[in-house]
Amino acid sequence: MKIKQAISITLIAFLASGTLMFQSFVIGKAGGSANQYLPLENFLSSGSVKATVKSLGGHKKECVALDFENLTSDTVFFFLEPGRRLVSKDSSHQDILIVKQRWITIPPFASYQINGYGFCCQSSKSSPRKNADFFIGYMAPEEWIRISKLISENNFPPGAVQSAIWIISDDHPIGSIYNDGSEDLYKLRKMIADIKGVEIPWYSVKYEKDSMRLFSGRPEKITGVINYFLKNNSMITITIRNEQGKLVRTLVKSSPAGPGNHDYLLDLSVKSWPNGIYYVFIHEDHSNLNISKSFVL
Repeated sequence: MKIKQAISITLIAFLASGTLMFQSFVIGKAGGSANQYLPLENFLSSGSVKATVKSLGGHKKECVALDFENLTSDTVFFFLEPGRRLVSKDSSHQDILIVKQRWITIPPFASYQINGYGFCCQSSKSSPRKNADFFIGYMAPEEWIRISKLISENNFPPGAVQSAIWIISDDHPIGSIYNDGSEDLYKLRKMIADIKGVEIPWYSVKYEKDSMRLFSGRPEKITGVINYFLKNNSMITITIRNEQGKLVRTLVKSSPAGPGNHDYLLDLSVKSWPNGIYYVFIHEDHSNLNISKSFVL
């Protein structure tokens, strides 16, 4: 295919030696028909495109630089796939999961660099240092790809994205995605719950900060809303018990409440609490159980 048929614009720079250098500039998806663009994996498998990856420093958002070289005499049209796992060459550093799709066009024998938008998928390892090398890696399991595509199509908060990836990659609890009540985060939490085969949790978990580690793994606070209904005037008691049934905390003791719908806002410090399952009980008139909820630390 001739250069004039490509959808890239060529920038020509005159060097001191008098030679010319051509560098491609990507226009993007709008420059070509949808069926022209194929997954990057197709070109890597055929040896048509060579890729090198370096860290820009850090573990989230635009944290890697990807250099692509077109090794053919044709213009190549491909997209960087959400769900591609970039593998760190340093085993102590985190791998990066790409979660934003990028459309790329490169003329014959030209090169182009983009910043990849991704997040780490190994919470127990160190954040990659600047200029650390990565392999171009491979496509992650289908569940990871589904989550990555959803992230690519939405503008979720970075903190929620990182939590979502760790739920899939490191089996963190779904409650680690902070529930702000928005429809967008509901979509993210629901997809992950569907993949895990569990209910969407009613609560959120906040973790302690740790200057030595990216993820401390130490729950600090549980927040959530418990809805309950009273038929009559009642005295309400709200308690928390552990898996053995031992009373851990009394949140409300013999508080009067009228009939109708009620919301109890749980905002509970759980710093230094042992890991396990805990139960929140709401009793009417001291002994009649109205509702119970559980959370996991």
